[in-house]
Amino acid sequence: MSDLTLQRILLAPFGWLYGGVMEVRNLLFKKRILKQAEFDIPVISIGNLAVGGTGKTPFTKYLIKHYSSSQNVAVLSRGYGRRTKGYRVVNPDDDPGQSGDEPLEIKRSYPSVVVCVCEDRVLGIAQMIHEFPEIELILLDDAFQHQYVLPSCSILLSRASNPFYRDAVLPAGRLREFRHNWRRADMVVYTSAEETWQPKRSVNRPTFLAFNRYGALRTMNGQPSEDQPHLLITGIASSSILYAHLNELIGVSHHISLPDHHRYTESELRQLQQKYPNYHWITTEKDWVKIGQFAHQLDAAISVIPMTFQVDNEALFFATIDQICGMEELED
Repeated sequence: MSDLTLQRILLAPFGWLYGGVMEVRNLLFKKRILKQAEFDIPVISIGNLAVGGTGKTPFTKYLIKHYSSSQNVAVLSRGYGRRTKGYRVVNPDDDPGQSGDEPLEIKRSYPSVVVCVCEDRVLGIAQMIHEFPEIELILLDDAFQHQYVLPSCSILLSRASNPFYRDAVLPAGRLREFRHNWRRADMVVYTSAEETWQPKRSVNRPTFLAFNRYGALRTMNGQPSEDQPHLLITGIASSSILYAHLNELIGVSHHISLPDHHRYTESELRQLQQKYPNYHWITTEKDWVKIGQFAHQLDAAISVIPMTFQVDNEALFFATIDQICGMEELED
């Protein structure tokens, strides 16, 4: 018996308790004791069963890229990690403490797209529609458990390396609720999949694979030289695929792997610069939102590597979303 299996057995009773609480909540929504709000424009929910690490932000950006060419798209997020409360419109010149690192990343990537944060998604959507009546489609980030909004289409993301059907409820595993609740989703997408990977369990929903795709390095601070060693700095939930990609591409001398949503400080970055002098720093778009605040005070060449997804059978994928949301007429 492996240590992981033993740990899950020992922690299973706590998982049943936690999952049971979530089941009661889900039942209240199912019986309509807890009310769900619907809106007149399509709302696409992007979420997961597990905590962190499924690529919700790059997946949201992937949807923005497709739909913003034909519709006025907006994004609503809780704004995890921000110091502010309530409804807020995200501006490109915000700092991460005002809006959260991921909403700010989205806004800077797509400045013309309305991005807002609000813990109360019902209030947030209502305010967005009132303030920006031109909005035609809203993407809800990390909203699978937030059932007060009834979405037009619910997309469940699950990391291919640890699919939900192999996982367990917290604290035995990483699931926020029992895995049978995947059935609330209209679609399932397995993210960060290998090209030949296939799910071991079929689900009675449209199912797609999403492959990681990395863009060319973008210099953000200073100018790296060809002979500089490379230092990868990440504060994301899972960086193994990114590390493998960069290591094969250019070679990575060191990798500083920090917890997801890590809050960088000037002193911390200065210490890194002293420890790794004359290194070329490479980081993610999400990390750059926070590191960039101090870049002008650092004597380091810093580059960002963009990351997105490529969904298999893309035409069918978007056609399925359009059909579920009733958006075929809008595009015609």
